[in-house]
Amino acid sequence: MDGRTQATRLLADGFAREFADQLTADEDFATFVMDKAKDFVDEHIPFTDEDAAFDVAMLLSDRIFEGKY
Repeated sequence: MDGRTQATRLLADGFAREFADQLTADEDFATFVMDKAKDFVDEHIPFTDEDAAFDVAMLLSDRIFEGKY
């Protein structure tokens, strides 16, 4: 790995948490993630109960914001 690549990776590593915190605090991003989670649930999990589908989508969304993926 050359010096530039190493330096850019170190910078990205150093700012990754701050960037993730800023991103997850953004309401538009939260809406985007929840919409995508609902779409994912609709496509992959055959729920007949809308409340259960919403709950799973919410929990999937939470995993993104908690960094548990």
